[in-house]
Amino acid sequence: MGLVFGLAMGLASCEQLVYAQNAVSTEYSPDQNLEQADVVEIAVAQKTVDLAAFSLTDQAIVDALVDRAAHGVAIRIYLDRGELQAECRGDATCARIPLHALIGLKGVEIRVKHSKVLMHLKSYCVDFTLLRDGSANFSEQGERSQDNSATFTLGAVTVETFEAKFKEMWFRPDNLTVAQALATP
Repeated sequence: MGLVFGLAMGLASCEQLVYAQNAVSTEYSPDQNLEQADVVEIAVAQKTVDLAAFSLTDQAIVDALVDRAAHGVAIRIYLDRGELQAECRGDATCARIPLHALIGLKGVEIRVKHSKVLMHLKSYCVDFTLLRDGSANFSEQGERSQDNSATFTLGAVTVETFEAKFKEMWFRPDNLTVAQALATP
């Protein structure tokens, strides 16, 4: 696992973490740099990253996802339509924000919630093993400056619960692509 659990839990190996029951570490910004913790945890992904992001504008996190995709990790990203529209500001390519690097990238699928009801999760699951959840958006402000939290959990039940919710959102029949979301009023 990544740095957060390695340091917080003081365990000798990754294998110990995988078998730990509900191992939990909660970090708080701005006292702790949540961006760094997220980058470290994403960087250990070997197979999958499922990410639900209200906002995804943090360059370091996008870079970590791009790197993992380049190493064959399957990345699925689920976004909020209203926030995506606000971040892209009418630019159908989102060229002004870091997310642009992930759009159309091999190994990366992005779906956008159609409904105007917020998709407000700020969570990801790495390799069906580690769950990150909390109040911090995946933005530089949310990760470094604002009063936010990120909780990292290793626990089969918690991970399975998130993955069931993610699957439910991912397969909504009215989900949009990024291009469709930006073209939808």
